[in-house]
Amino acid sequence: MTELESILLIDNNVLDNFINHKILEAHGVTNILSFKSADTALAFLSETNIKFQFILVDIHLLTMNGFQFIDKFNELGLYKTQGKICLLSASINPLDKELASERNVRFIEKPLTIENLLSKH
Repeated sequence: MTELESILLIDNNVLDNFINHKILEAHGVTNILSFKSADTALAFLSETNIKFQFILVDIHLLTMNGFQFIDKFNELGLYKTQGKICLLSASINPLDKELASERNVRFIEKPLTIENLLSKH
């Protein structure tokens, strides 16, 4: 199993962020940051030297949805310095999976599991 060190969570649901933080912590992830806002996360990523292995972003956010976040992330060139973005969502809309695929981003269904995160699918 790959060693996980740094993961960024973006979800406006505080309880989901808390649960995901605990799941990651239980699997030895040492650096976990979470944001409720995609805008704030983008600003942070633009200014930080921290490289995250994974950025887990929910689709349904308040000011900017997960797809808009991915588009802005790529537009800012953050893909050059950061790890993989994964959409982590409870969405059952097939269009969401299609939009993720169009952006070459993995779609992981909630609840988060380490196995799903590390899966190559």
